[in-house]
Amino acid sequence: MIGQLVEHGLPGELIDAMDVVRVFGNEAVHAGQILGDDDEKSVATLAEIINTLVEERIARPERLAAMTNLLPEEKRKAAMARNEKYRSP
Repeated sequence: MIGQLVEHGLPGELIDAMDVVRVFGNEAVHAGQILGDDDEKSVATLAEIINTLVEERIARPERLAAMTNLLPEEKRKAAMARNEKYRSP
């Protein structure tokens, strides 16, 4: 499923972060152990990755949308129409 996110334009560094979570998760479930010698560091790393993914894909877009919604509707629609002209099909 991570590959599908590549197709949808998820930035490469976030894909890399998701692969870290996937590998750690697979190792913990299938092999019964987490990679690496420092479990505390591993847990902190995984938490940081998850927080980063949530920030980038959920929290930040919501904040930006709220800012955009402060524009008068006609100005917002005009900007969206302008941007659509430049989006590739």
